[in-house]
This record gives sequence, structure tokens and C-alpha cells, in this order.
Amino acid sequence: MMRTLTETLETAQQAATRTPYVSIVFNGVTDYSSRLLRIEFTETPYGADLSDKNAGIILLDDNDRTVADLRGQYLDIVVGLETSAGNEGVTYPRMWVKSQTWHSSPSGLYSTVYLMDMWEYLSIQEYEGEGEPPYFNVIFNRTDTPYALMETLLADKGITLSYVGDLDPIINTFTPYLEINNQPFEDYRSILYRLIMMTMSYLRMSDGMTAKIVYPREEDSPDRNYYSYQMFYFYRFADTLNELIPNHIYVYCNDTDVDAETPTAWPNLVTGEAENSTAILRFTEVKRHYLAASILTQQDANDRATAILTRWQAELQPAFMVIPHDCALELYDKIGVYDARG
Repeated sequence: MMRTLTETLETAQQAATRTPYVSIVFNGVTDYSSRLLRIEFTETPYGADLSDKNAGIILLDDNDRTVADLRGQYLDIVVGLETSAGNEGVTYPRMWVKSQTWHSSPSGLYSTVYLMDMWEYLSIQEYEGEGEPPYFNVIFNRTDTPYALMETLLADKGITLSYVGDLDPIINTFTPYLEINNQPFEDYRSILYRLIMMTMSYLRMSDGMTAKIVYPREEDSPDRNYYSYQMFYFYRFADTLNELIPNHIYVYCNDTDVDAETPTAWPNLVTGEAENSTAILRFTEVKRHYLAASILTQQDANDRATAILTRWQAELQPAFMVIPHDCALELYDKIGVYDARG
């Protein structure tokens, strides 16, 4: 479900000419919008690649040598257009300044600000919960759903969770056995990732300190259509069809009553299964095997297998599109593409 825009902003987006509006105010106080020379930021499903990428980079004019040390400050980037009602825009997910450089060259004085996104913010903080040192081991013994657990984890860091549209059949019904910090120590990002992987949903960071659960489905209608011949235009589009590999999922569950002398034999084994028969017929059967020892019932085992296969299907079908900036679009919105070229 897209962002709801004002009528004047939607009209400005469809005008023949557009004047961008960008606001960058650090910690809600320091407004460096007039110093902005370049801004680049990305939104990805699970955050930027923490090893070698920044979620955002901002280049500021510092010819008067008064750009402050911004390390640790938060930033809610606003992007939009000049409209008939004034400057209007939408607020993107919160970021924080993790490093900053100052440059001197014949072309002038500049400062570059490097940003972390909310996923990286969660990845640098280890979970302690109600655990005791030195291990901080915490167990949720089938007491809470994935949604409730994520809500609690995010609230620990001041982030409010809600959901968009319908919930998937797992996220608010299944109650997992979840052990945290069974060595090594875990951070909030990794725990949230474990929880979201139990479901058919995705976690989308939103404006300010908020996050939303989104449940995209193949049968959903497009939130926005783009055309080669009318508004809303696209410049370039490339669609890729990958073979579904794997196409047959097995999940092995329920390790209760295992004999210590034969630990590899599970007397109460429950096997969950999901397959894509069309993909198997088109190519060949490609299996993947997963362990989920703490799942006890057949229904939960089948649900886990379905969730795994659904995610494989969704994430193996990439597309690439270049469009004029659209303030309404958010991560996981569904788009339609209509091409009259050729």
C-alpha cells in the first residue's frame, strides 16, 4: 500500500516540469538543506551490506568552515517537490550519522556525511533482555507469536511496529520456541531476521521511529501503474525470469524424546513439505532440507515449508526500473508496467 500524498503533491508529480525539494535537518534542529550538494540513500529489505556499504551519503558545502560535527545525530530525510501549496514531501526511514569527513581541494571545501539505516542501527546493539550475565540467555517457550516478539524487540529500541493490510496466516498465530544468545551473542537485527523468516511477511522500516509488517502476494493488484506512453512514465524497465531453485522444500521437526545414545534418530519426527509442481515439471526436482527441531505439529511444519518456498519464489524474480522520483512508492509496493514500445 503506497503512501497517501496530498492532491497538490500528486499534481506536481504529474507536471511537465518539476522542481525538487529536499530537507535534511539533523536531530530535528540543524538544518543543512541549503548546503546540500548531493544526496544518495537506499532502502533494502534487510539493510545495507554492513561490510562495505553505507545506507546513505550526503555531500555538504563547507566553504565557510562551519559545518558541525554531526556524528551520532539522527536524520529524517524529506524528499518532494515545490507545489502550488509550497514545499511538500514525504519522510523516509530514519538514519544516523556514523562518520564524517572534511575535504579541501582547489574546487572548494566540503563535508561528506555517511549514514547508517535502521537495520544497521539494530545490528550494532546486542540483545540482553531479561537474561543474566555473562550469557544473557533468554528463552521464549511458545508464549508469543513472531509479530508479538518483533513488537517487543523493536519497542526496546524505541521503534513502534504496526502492519499494513492483512496479516499472513503464520505471523500472528504461530508461537515459536525461541532461544536467544545461545552463543554467540545476538544483535537485534539478527533476531528480527530469524523471526521474519518464520513467516510469509516482510519488515519495512518507515518514517521516524516506526516499522511496518507487509504481506505482499502475487494476486495483489498494483499499487501504481507505469507506462511508456503516458503518466506515470518509466524510462527503462528490465524483467528477469529465473528458474525456481529450489522447488521442493522439506522441513524436519519435533526432536522430542530423542535418545542420547542415538541423537540422530527423532522418534517423533514431523516432516513439513511444500513444492512448486509447475517448476518441477518445467525443469527438474530440486530439493532443499531444513531443520526446525522445536516445531511440534504437522500444520506448523507445513506452514514453515510453505513460508520458505514462498520467500524463494518472491526473491528469485528481480526487476529493474528507472522512473522519475515518485514520493508515493514504498518498499514492497506492487507496480504494474505497460510498455507500448516496439
